Amino acid sequence: MKNLILLFISLFIFSCDSDSNPVGLQCESFGLIEQDGLCVDDCGVVNGDNSTCTDNQTEIDVDWLLVRTPNYEEGGNPLVSYFFYFTTNSNINNINLEEGTISCSQEGFLFTSVPIIFLSNDEGILSFNYNNEDFSFDVSNSEYLHECEEVMYSIQGEIDEPLQRIIYNKEMGYFTLFGPNGFYGTDLSSSSPNELIDYR
Repeated sequence: MKNLILLFISLFIFSCDSDSNPVGLQCESFGLIEQDGLCVDDCGVVNGDNSTCTDNQTEIDVDWLLVRTPNYEEGGNPLVSYFFYFTTNSNINNINLEEGTISCSQEGFLFTSVPIIFLSNDEGILSFNYNNEDFSFDVSNSEYLHECEEVMYSIQGEIDEPLQRIIYNKEMGYFTLFGPNGFYGTDLSSSSPNELIDYR
């Protein structure tokens, strides 16, 4: 009888061992984390799917954007153009864009264009560095012949005076641009027929 009691006590002790339970919380297999014995998502919702803290955030601040439009007018002619804007605190450097004017004379007339932004290369590649990462985009389909018989690429933006803030409304598909002196009143659509190329 004494042996039988010892056998029951030893079985009881081993059955209560926490390591003997091979089935426990396996949160990682569902993309969740274990917190206080429960599986929660990044938003802290038990068995959640991160939607409460990501999908409901329709407006976000961004540092830069690149949007392609198929119907920008340059000199009365519709053409493909790109909108490239960035903020003052975006840490964008090594950008291959310049701002200036083009002047030429044709048949005795002097043409001076309004200030334009142009690529400082002939390959049609927009490139820059953002947060120690290099970016490059092929914008060569925006090529056009300027009235001064110079091949240009149609890029719109602010280089010398970057924006204070850019807000992207993901649900509605547009950016709101805030200029150096406050609100520009400019909304830039990223919806069709425009195309959002990239933003960060």
